[in-house]
Order: sequence, then structure tokens, then C-alpha cells
Amino acid sequence: MRFGAGNGTRTRDVQLGKLTLYQLSYARPRGLTLTLNLTPDKSYNRHMNHDCRMLARGLLSLRTMDTQRHSTSRGFSLVELLIVCAVIGLIAAIAIPNLVNAIQRGRQARTVGDLRGLATAVAMYQQDYAKFPLVSGTVPIDDIESFVRAYMGSMAKIDGWQRSYMYASDGDNYTLVSYGMNGIADQPWAQGPIHYFDDDIVILGGGFMQWPEGVQQ
Repeated sequence: MRFGAGNGTRTRDVQLGKLTLYQLSYARPRGLTLTLNLTPDKSYNRHMNHDCRMLARGLLSLRTMDTQRHSTSRGFSLVELLIVCAVIGLIAAIAIPNLVNAIQRGRQARTVGDLRGLATAVAMYQQDYAKFPLVSGTVPIDDIESFVRAYMGSMAKIDGWQRSYMYASDGDNYTLVSYGMNGIADQPWAQGPIHYFDDDIVILGGGFMQWPEGVQQ
């Protein structure tokens, strides 16, 4: 920045918009003087040496960058918000069914394990007494607890859906069953794997008659 020759006093304001950042003045014999506008009512004067020139340039650069940053700041548009909502909805549509399916598979697996343990206890009772615990009709597993408790460290009484296991026996054969997710008996049972969470899980005479296998729904 040059002021030219001469003995008179010359000044130049360095502005950003309507804001005066600093003022340069030249007067012989003092030379260049820098006036910084720190606040609207305060200023600071000093002789303009090389360091001050660098400071002035730095102040101008910082003010320019700050103004550009504020001028480009903005909120989200409606279209951007709609896109975000659509993406979240798509992720939820994919993830939630998979999560629900995984939970139900876990409940099925727990139920299968419980039924195996109950069947083992019933078989051990039959070995000791030459008959299975005898009941009238189909009853909750609680009704035979007194018979099989001694053969189990911890007796499972409810399935993965928080419903009681059911038991039936005429002394010679027995049935253990969980009514599945819907809690409703779906007899007649078809021997083989099941593919629906609502289907019964059944042990008949010591072996599984209906059991979950493969993809469930």
C-alpha cells in the first residue's frame, strides 16, 4: 500500500463493508501510523513497522473469513429434512423386522432347551418308577413338579412367551408341549419341522414331534 510522495498528511481507511478495521496515516517525519479500531469507541495508534503491516493484513484476512463463514451458515431445508426422514424410515423398515425375528428365534431356542430338560427329568422318573407321572388330561407343568423336582436342578415352568408348559400322560406315554407365540393349540400335530412362530413345539414319548427348523416367520 503506497501513499506517494509529499510532505502533507495522508490517511487511508481499510474497511470491510461499513466497518472500519484500521486506518493508515502518513505524515513526515513520523512516517506510517496504524490506528486499530478495537471497539466502536476505542482505537489504538502506533507507528507502522513491518510487524504492524503483517498484523493489519492478518486482521483483514480474519474479518473477511469470519464474514464469509457467517454468510454461508444456514439451517436445513425442508427437502433435506424429508430426505433424512426417508432414510431413517428405510433403515427402520429393514432393521425392525429382523430384530423382531431374532427375538422370536431366541424364544423358540429357549423353549426347545427347556423341553429337552423336562423330558430328561420325566424319563428319569420313569426309570425309577416304571411309569411316567400320571395326570388327568392336559395340565400345566406345575402339576408334576413334585414328581420331577428331584431330577432337575432348576425346573423350567414357562416357555419363551411366558406361558406354562403343558403335560399329558396316561402312565405309559407322555406329551410335553409349548403352544408357541400365539398360545393356542394347533392340533392335530404333523410330525416334522415347523416354520411359524405360532406353531406348537411338541415332545411325544421322549422325542420331538414338532420342532422349529430353518427360517421362521
